[in-house]
Amino acid sequence: MSTERCGMMTGDGLWQDGPCASALRPVCADITGSGVSFVLVQSGMNWTEAQSFCRKQHSDLASIRNESENQQVRQLVPAGTKVWTGLYRDGWKWSAGSRFSFSYWRSAEPNNNNGDEKCVSATFDALGKWEDWPCDVKRAFICSSTVVFQKVVSVKLEKPSGLDLNSAAAMEELLRQLLLKLKQDGLNADVQLSWRKQTDGNVFHKLKEKNLTSV
Repeated sequence: MSTERCGMMTGDGLWQDGPCASALRPVCADITGSGVSFVLVQSGMNWTEAQSFCRKQHSDLASIRNESENQQVRQLVPAGTKVWTGLYRDGWKWSAGSRFSFSYWRSAEPNNNNGDEKCVSATFDALGKWEDWPCDVKRAFICSSTVVFQKVVSVKLEKPSGLDLNSAAAMEELLRQLLLKLKQDGLNADVQLSWRKQTDGNVFHKLKEKNLTSV
C-alpha cells in the first residue's frame, strides 16, 4: 500500500513495511566508532516519534547493515510482535545524499498536502522554520560550498633492518595504519592521506647526522 512507508521487523527477524502512524516500540542504535549496539525501547510510538526519541536518547533508529546486526536486533524482538527500525521509503535526506539529524519543522509539518510536497522551504518569518512544499514552486534558494583543507606534515620513522619504506607495499600499509590511528583518536571527517614524492622520486630519505656545536 502507498501508505506503508516505514520499516519494521517481526519477531522472526523478517522485514516489512507498514503505516508510519502505527504505535510500535522502536529499536534504537548506539554508535561508538565502528561499533554499534541496539536497545529496544519499551514505549510504543509512531515512526516519526521513534526517530526523534532515538536521536535524542541514543544515536538513531536502528540501521541493519548485515546478517549479524539483523540477528542482534531479532534477539530483542518478542515473539509475535513488531518493532520500528530506521528503514524508511522515500525518506527525507539532504541533496548531497546524507541523512539529516537536525530538524526545524514548523508545527504540523511536514504534512505532504495534496500528496506532492517533497521539497523543503524555510518560512519568511524570523524563525525560519521548515515546511514541505511542491518542488515546482519557484522560490529564492540558498547554496552551500564545501571547504577542503590540505595539510602537509613530515613524519620520522624508525624502520626495521632490510625494510624498504619506499616500496609500494610498505607505503600503502603505512597509510592504512595512519588512517586507522586517526579514526581511533576520534577523527570522523572525510580524510584522505597520500605521500608526497621528492625530486628523486622517493618519499622517504635517511636522516643525516647533524654536527653538534656548543655555544
